[in-house]
Amino acid sequence: MYPTGFRINLLIREELSDIVRPIFDSVRPNGHRDQSLPEVVFSNRRNRAYARVLDALFSRGVPTVPEDLRTRLESMIETWSTQAFDDAFQPIQDFEIQRARTGSGCGGTVGRSSTRTGCS
Repeated sequence: MYPTGFRINLLIREELSDIVRPIFDSVRPNGHRDQSLPEVVFSNRRNRAYARVLDALFSRGVPTVPEDLRTRLESMIETWSTQAFDDAFQPIQDFEIQRARTGSGCGGTVGRSSTRTGCS
């Protein structure tokens, strides 16, 4: 059995993934990106991009995403996709830092109820 804190972290990641995955899935796979980029490189970058977004949201400590943050997130991911999820994309770097500084909060939520993790 996992310690309680570990289980809560798993639940938070699962709920955030349920919010982030559809955003990534909605992005056109080939968009306006450089078609000369090998598919494996693009796929690896996309996977890293997904992990970075999830990690940034997780650093807030809550399994919810306020509506205004979700809107910003959707726009950033759409723009990032047109740059083939380049690792040096400045807005994700800013997003990661902002989320880490913001910390936790259970304000306006999007997604499933989170009473299991202490936020509702």
